[in-house]
Amino acid sequence: MTTSRAHDPDLAVWPALLVSPSLVLAHLSTAFALVTPLCGFQKEALLHPLSAASLAISLVLTLVAWRAWRRTVGSAALPGQAVTASESVELRARASFLALVGTLVGALSTLVLAAMWLPVAVLPACN
Repeated sequence: MTTSRAHDPDLAVWPALLVSPSLVLAHLSTAFALVTPLCGFQKEALLHPLSAASLAISLVLTLVAWRAWRRTVGSAALPGQAVTASESVELRARASFLALVGTLVGALSTLVLAAMWLPVAVLPACN
């Protein structure tokens, strides 16, 4: 299986593995830092675009990792099929596992971002 680097499933997974959890921490820090200035101007509604953008980015990265996982699962060889030296079972198993972990980490990060947005939407920030 000769794949170009543009369609390498490993490259599609790394943003969900690294950027999504980092995005959760960046969102938490930024939202916490913005509460006091936004409350001073009575503009607490500006926290919603930050949460929406963070959630959308994490969701897109998760979907990219999920597509990579589906692509690697669909290309797995069945038992008894001939496998060439260039596309060994171990390489495909590693790519599939990495894509699955990237999908799960991205999904967890997206869920955490949604849970962090809930108090912003329900509770007043400026009390």
